[in-house]
Amino acid sequence: MKLYRKILICLIVLLTCIMAVMAFSGIYQYKPSNLWLVTGEAQEFNLKLPYSLKIDSGEIYVSAGDKSKKVPADSITIDLDSTFNLSSETTGTCSAQVYLFNIIPVDTIEVNVVNPSECYAGGQIVGISLTTDGVLVLGSGEFTTEKGTKAEPARNILKSGDYIVKINGTTVNDKEKLVEYVQKCEGDSVKLKVNRNGELISVSVKPEKADDGTYKIGAWIRDDTAGIGTLTYIDPSTGDFGALGHGITDVDTGTLLDILSGDVYRAHVMSINKGVRGNPGEIVGVMSRTDSNYIGSLSDNDRIGIYGKVENTERCLDMLEIESDRLYEIGYASSVHEGDVKIISECLGELAEYSAVIESVDHSNVNTEKAMRIRITDERLLSSTGGIVQGMSGSPIVQDGKLIGAVTHVLVDDPAEGYGIFIENMIGH
Repeated sequence: MKLYRKILICLIVLLTCIMAVMAFSGIYQYKPSNLWLVTGEAQEFNLKLPYSLKIDSGEIYVSAGDKSKKVPADSITIDLDSTFNLSSETTGTCSAQVYLFNIIPVDTIEVNVVNPSECYAGGQIVGISLTTDGVLVLGSGEFTTEKGTKAEPARNILKSGDYIVKINGTTVNDKEKLVEYVQKCEGDSVKLKVNRNGELISVSVKPEKADDGTYKIGAWIRDDTAGIGTLTYIDPSTGDFGALGHGITDVDTGTLLDILSGDVYRAHVMSINKGVRGNPGEIVGVMSRTDSNYIGSLSDNDRIGIYGKVENTERCLDMLEIESDRLYEIGYASSVHEGDVKIISECLGELAEYSAVIESVDHSNVNTEKAMRIRITDERLLSSTGGIVQGMSGSPIVQDGKLIGAVTHVLVDDPAEGYGIFIENMIGH
């Protein structure tokens, strides 16, 4: 009997530990890292999490049910599995502690209070021209030497995704200059400065003369790139803009391109390759690199978008035909919910709003580019494009009259469905 009781107690303790570990690990998968409030507005939350939140800031007001109170000096604890409201009249940030079983501290959530802000929603198709910071290595390859043998000098020295930024101490930003300096070596080893995963390293490669009489190191390289995408927003106060909702990567290596500079131009849709199951389709557009079509310069290629500054805000708004009714208040992730939205896009040749539905929302920000799962419901878009096509990335998403995010990806198995990013992540990158 005693043995049975001991075994039962051990099983209960073990089960409790397993449940605690599962709950503890779940906090990182489902909890948001930030809660955003706009001054003077009560924001409703229902995180549906089996945890409690302890807020210490005396500037935050909390209401739950029929009760409403300011957070006292000794703090207040909120059940995250119930609906509650937060509001504040003062901007600022406070750190709130998350508890398991109302006892064990497991994590923190930042509560940010900001003044209302507005941005112009885009939706226009734009052309993007990038100059990389260095020359991108796609890989190494064999060539035939003047003696008729095979050579591959860069093998096991240069790797796919490397950026060659200097040769013999001279900066290189295009493959022509790299080829020129390789020729000048006349077979002597060249010293290369390489950016490998953010770390600068030095390597040496000894070129060999190929059967065409030129010296080669046996590396496939690429420098500039160009393409089209969709403009997401323009900040009227700063002239800053963001687009795509994801970074630009090399098509062969998957490497996020490390850019030195870039420019964005007005582009126009030529045709649409309609998406079907297994093939998401694409927008075919043309970019005209003229002064009259120039939007602005790029400064950053980030995994959640490309960013820069317009040359002249007023001129660009006029060129892009952005009217005052396209000025939207920013809607933060905490206000995003399942339900109807509008997607703004120029994919069919003119700027228009298309109906869609948010099917699920992930407030955890674990996968920033897939924070919302969306489905296109607009028959105009479904009949013409099949849903979401390549080139629509960056199309603004509007819900409840606020700009809340942008389209980022399409599901290959169902082009009517895809993902979106919260606008707060793009603007706050």
